[in-house]
Order: sequence, then structure tokens, then C-alpha cells
Amino acid sequence: MARRSQSSSQGDNPLDPNYLPPHYKEYYRLALDLLAEEGKDSYLRFLAEEGVPEFLCPSEVEHITQNLQKPQYASQDGGGGGSGSTDSGPHDTDMDGSSGTYWPMNSDFAVPELDLGWPMVFGFRGTEVTTLVQPPPPDNPSIKEEARRMIRAAQQVVAIVMDTFTDVDLLSEVLDAAARRVPVYILLDEMHAQLFLDMAAKCRVDLNSVEFLRVRTVSGPTYYCRTGMSLKGHVKEKFLLVDCMVVLSGSYSFMWSFEKIHRSIAHIFQGELVASFDEEFRILFAQSDPLVPPANVLMKAETSMGHFGMGPFGTNMPFFPKKPPPPAVPSRRQPFLALHGQS
Repeated sequence: MARRSQSSSQGDNPLDPNYLPPHYKEYYRLALDLLAEEGKDSYLRFLAEEGVPEFLCPSEVEHITQNLQKPQYASQDGGGGGSGSTDSGPHDTDMDGSSGTYWPMNSDFAVPELDLGWPMVFGFRGTEVTTLVQPPPPDNPSIKEEARRMIRAAQQVVAIVMDTFTDVDLLSEVLDAAARRVPVYILLDEMHAQLFLDMAAKCRVDLNSVEFLRVRTVSGPTYYCRTGMSLKGHVKEKFLLVDCMVVLSGSYSFMWSFEKIHRSIAHIFQGELVASFDEEFRILFAQSDPLVPPANVLMKAETSMGHFGMGPFGTNMPFFPKKPPPPAVPSRRQPFLALHGQS
């Protein structure tokens, strides 16, 4: 099967009948620079002067304006030990506003490792695909039920990429897998990762105490403006990879609302195509950052929930308290002896 690195240059020949010309438009970049530097009014004014339509919907404009990051300029005086200068402005900025931070720089940080282990699977032939919809047709399993079955059947690894993870039932399945010493890796969208921490706090789960669980965050690509300002996008990929043998992928998010009120679709892949998800997960993991829960997250949960909170993971108490067993039914053969506890 061709990897992405082997397919990236296909279709670049203009003489090829399947050649797709680039869709880049310079006014896109100029309009975005104005939106980032001067605001929405300048952005709309520029588009009107150019006589071109708006290419951003209102939610995209809101995301850009609310998530802009100013550039971090490095000091050029060797650390500024005795200068006392607090100037953080650009020293290498030209008159046109361009700066040395226009292009992203290589990171000096080491690539994170899959320290809990990762299986190597070979010999795939063909691909099997099963389609699931939510809500499911009669006598068909739901997407959540299939996700739970897959996690319960895991023996080597559970790898999850999710935009939003707030389903406490699926969290319970993940923790049970980690308790069975199955490595569990979770990659969350950076901007929605706090929702996962809030869920763990409400369930009184100490993420730091789960030995076979790694939770990290990853963001979408970074867009750089000419002045060095930047913004990140969301992670919209959603898939569950189990034992590098089977994948559940689609529009389903690990949330209560996706089980009960949203329509979604997902596919279960087995076979050769799973290798693409294996590769994608390892690429995302290499670009991820650790998710560090606040030290007082459990303290806040215990104070706010009183005696009705769930027991913290890692103790003898189950994550979800089990119902007490029903009272013993007297035997039909010896009803009197069974009722009075005689043998």
C-alpha cells in the first residue's frame, strides 16, 4: 500500500489529465493580514475594494480574532543581564511589517516517545469496512456500543484521537483497560482539553495515578501572518485504534449528546487500511504536548460534590460503584432450612 510520502507528488504534472491547478489566491492572505492586524472592518473594506466575495464565515472570523497569538521575540543582547530593558518588540522588523518570525522554526524539544509500548503488525491483505450510523437502525449496535466492545477486547494498545472527550462511560472503559495493563494513549484537541480535565475532576479520577494511561494534547496547523502573529486550528480527526488491528473512525465524538441527540456516521476498518491510521497517530503523538492536570483538581471536585462523588481511580473502590447483589432466593427443595440458615 502506498504511504502518504509516496503519494504526495502525484498529479503535479500540468500535462496530466487529472492535474488539479492550485487554488491559492493572494487576496486571501492580504485580507487575513488585515483581519489580524486591524480587525473585521478593515477586512471587509479590503474585500469590497477588491470586488471579491467574503471567503470566511462568521464562525471562522470569530475563531481568528479570538485565538490570535502575538509573536515571541528573542532578545538580541545575549539575555540582557545588565541592561534592564523590558522591550519585547521586534528588533529585526522591516518597514513593511515583515519579521524573522514569519516562518515557523524547528523545535529544540525531543519528540515524545510511546513509552508504554506500541505493537508492530505486518501481513495485512485487503480491507474490511463496516458502516455504523447514529441513531442506529433497529437491531443494529450503536457507535458507542462498538467503541466499548473494541476497548474491552484490547490486548496490546488503545489509541484515541478525539476533538472532545466528555463521555464518562467511555472514560470508565478506558480506565478499565489501563487497569488490565493495556497501554492507553489519548490525544485531545488542545482547545477542548480542559473539558476532559473537568470530567476527570467530577469523577474524582486522578489521571497522574493511572500507570498505563498517557493523555496529551495536539493542535491543528498554525497559520502565520506577515507580522509574526499566528493562530492555531482545531483537531477534527476522530478515531479509535485498537491493537493496530481495527479502527473506528467517523464524525462521532465521545460525548453524551452524540449518543442521544446528534446524527453521526462512523466506519470500522480492518486490514490494510489500518496502517494509515497507525501512521497518523504516531505523527500526531510526535507533535503533541503533555496534558498536566492542576494539582488541586481532585480537591475541588471533592469539595463541590460532597459524598456523592465517584471513588478515585487506583483504590480498591470501582470507578462506578457496583449495585449490591440481590438477596438470596431460598431453594425450592429446602425452603425451611434456607430461610433459617440451617444446614
